[in-house]
Amino acid sequence: MFTKLIELNQIIEGGKTRSIVERLNQGLPDTYKHGIAICFDLNSGQYVGLRLVEGCQDVVYMKASGNGFATTALQPLSEKSMSTVNKLKRSADALHLVSFFTIKKQVENITEHFDETTVHEDIKKKLQDIPQSKDERIYLFVASVDGDKILPLYKEMEVQEQMVKNALHEQYGKAEKFLSIENDRTCYLCGKAGQKVYGNFSMLKCYNLDKRGMITGGFSYRQPLKNFPVCEECIAAVSSGYDFAKKYLTFSMCGERYILLPNLQTKDEELSDVILEKLQDREPATLSSKLEKITAAENEILEELAEVGGGKDVLTLTMVFFEESNASWKITAEIPEVLPSRINLIYKAKHAVESNRYLKMGDKNFHYTFRSLQRFTGDGGKLSRRKFMSYIDAIFSDRDLDERVLLMQNHIVNSKERA
Repeated sequence: MFTKLIELNQIIEGGKTRSIVERLNQGLPDTYKHGIAICFDLNSGQYVGLRLVEGCQDVVYMKASGNGFATTALQPLSEKSMSTVNKLKRSADALHLVSFFTIKKQVENITEHFDETTVHEDIKKKLQDIPQSKDERIYLFVASVDGDKILPLYKEMEVQEQMVKNALHEQYGKAEKFLSIENDRTCYLCGKAGQKVYGNFSMLKCYNLDKRGMITGGFSYRQPLKNFPVCEECIAAVSSGYDFAKKYLTFSMCGERYILLPNLQTKDEELSDVILEKLQDREPATLSSKLEKITAAENEILEELAEVGGGKDVLTLTMVFFEESNASWKITAEIPEVLPSRINLIYKAKHAVESNRYLKMGDKNFHYTFRSLQRFTGDGGKLSRRKFMSYIDAIFSDRDLDERVLLMQNHIVNSKERA
């Protein structure tokens, strides 16, 4: 899974390797259309009010865990606006404690004149003039101003470097109170020797240090580097790939959620651009387009990606099925390296079934999707879900399904429904 995310990051970057800051930057969704700058005079540090900016294209932001705050002094507006202001003040205070070189005095002035009550009162008034909905959201950020120029702290190089340091050292370089960083080690993911590695990289929540029996290297907060040492470059690449996959490559198949991870079998950078374009510039789905998908999911993109190579197997697609809760991220099934030619055959079979005139219901067209297959597997309990996933695995992996087993299963389901 981790190596597949690194390969996805290679597609994202094409031939242009990005910096660690660019990889770790999660940005904000396009729905954050309005930004409110909390402004302080660049020279004196005096609070000079609020200014409104449109869009969020260039923001630098990493979401903090729990009740934490973003290092770059930027926060999406929450339902409790005072809480958002408080997090921004805490972020500015934390930056004040850092040994900055070029912006030390600037940050010091901001923290000295940042009065949360005054700022919050101004924000409440400003919010009355800004439309808010799920498609029009607001974020707040701390900035200096020089005349008409707004200078966000998140654009300062030293602040961005602090974001990286906080992510690596505080989140992944500590296991409880024990330091989990070593130099001159070999990275588990890329295999490079002589690297600075971190022992608590757990972005997917599927790796942890607090449950006995799950740690192959031994359960000990003192020794996490034995289990999963990861270098800075790989942490940033996996993080970038995962953020992209959550946004563009997370789908549903008959109630089962999965991430689709493409891997190019060629170094053709133009194909990377084609894949990214297909993923990022997609038309809204309609009911008819849902029925045309084998998975019956409106945003499914299997067929489109299979066409990238013009009929050639220039990439593979790995389907990682998962369950997610607040405390964990569990992989339930994985179908590795499905070839485009296989996907094309599946769709060819779908269209052949749908063109069978005996299956039409009067004048209505018949649409075959995996929901049709799912009906053979039972009531949706654990056993029926496992059966369904085994059928899906067989279909994508080019293995045979026993027709007699399917018919018997369908007979059992129908008998239960009639009972």
